[in-house]
Amino acid sequence: MLQNNKMQQSCRRAVHTLETQHRQLADLGRSPINCMTVPEHLWRFPTAAAIAAMASRFNVPHDPDMQDWEWKVADSTRLDEYLAAYRCGSLTDDDRFTLMETIIQAFEDHPDPLHANSLWHKTLLLLDTGIDLHAYSVWYWSDLEDELGDESWRVTPYLRKLVARHKSRLDPA
Repeated sequence: MLQNNKMQQSCRRAVHTLETQHRQLADLGRSPINCMTVPEHLWRFPTAAAIAAMASRFNVPHDPDMQDWEWKVADSTRLDEYLAAYRCGSLTDDDRFTLMETIIQAFEDHPDPLHANSLWHKTLLLLDTGIDLHAYSVWYWSDLEDELGDESWRVTPYLRKLVARHKSRLDPA
């Protein structure tokens, strides 16, 4: 089961990489192949500056060629620290977006059940109130391309509820 979850995560990350390439092709005026269900108007990605700032703040490795940095450095034992930094008020929107991706991954890796974790519920509130900033993350991690009940990640059912709550704001016009 654990190996299957890791393989699913690896596949999802490959799709994320393809989505990034899709965006880059679109930015160049080329016609990319649609490869992801996150609506294009919600696309947002960690910036190099935000990654550098978070790597420095949390004293974690950072290599400019490191793919999916925000997920690879996630550490479920540092959730209190991540959430304190998120709430401190000194982060840019790009910093908060990138840090939230790390936070979600850290919860995904956390050994305890999410429903009983007060930090997870506080994070859901941050995502709910910051839906405009975190729309991409909420939609991506909600894994809507899979059938309900066939969640790829532990966080998926919670984030699907946020998508449903904000559907009118998130759907393309």
